[in-house]
Amino acid sequence: MQINNGSSTEDSLYHYAKNLVGLSETDTTSLTVAQFIRSANNWLHRAGYIAWKNDGNWKFDDSNNTDLPIATATLVDGQQTYTLPTTLFDVERVEVKDSNEDFKKLEQISKERISTAMSEYQEDAGMPNEYYLLNGTIFLYPKPSSGDVTVASGLRIYLSRHITEFTTASTTTEPGINTMCHPYISYGAAMDYAIAKNMGQQRIQMLQVGLNRYEEMLKELHTKRNPEYKPNLKPKINSSL
Repeated sequence: MQINNGSSTEDSLYHYAKNLVGLSETDTTSLTVAQFIRSANNWLHRAGYIAWKNDGNWKFDDSNNTDLPIATATLVDGQQTYTLPTTLFDVERVEVKDSNEDFKKLEQISKERISTAMSEYQEDAGMPNEYYLLNGTIFLYPKPSSGDVTVASGLRIYLSRHITEFTTASTTTEPGINTMCHPYISYGAAMDYAIAKNMGQQRIQMLQVGLNRYEEMLKELHTKRNPEYKPNLKPKINSSL
């Protein structure tokens, strides 16, 4: 379904949200477009998080993104830290391009396994072989040396990204989650409205049942994607983004 299609209201999440709280489809003042979009983005973020959290091997990415979930950056000689994009759930993989312009995979490390001071660990610049994540920053070990790496677009990071938000100008755009779960956005926005207007427990409970149903559907859809791939299970390093 589309976010706000005034010409085909049967395919409009905005109009569906109004239906769920008993408003007329032509009523644009009780639940304004701006109010709906604010709620819709909040619930879409939640849907994206649920999808990401329950993903197996086929990673979630908002279908409205126009590029792949891969970030690149220029390496700087002797610079160890690089800022990560703010729109990510997680870092999936990090690679650095060597002097022969071949990308090499880096291994993630945790500070607990480093016996020396972090500032002393792999102190001499060279070809990075490990990385550490802290508060939206990636640390490369060792720090890159221009003689060992290709600096131009030399850092490549595979990401799990947040959703793409709507604006009040969005009309025929669809949420970037599975089509079967699009009504989740309407139920969420309707829930926000019902609570704000003290519409009563019966209405709120009805909306909660719908939200629960679509949340379970999101979890199931993403848990069962790409069933043919059987990963080798490895312990995940706990790092702070």
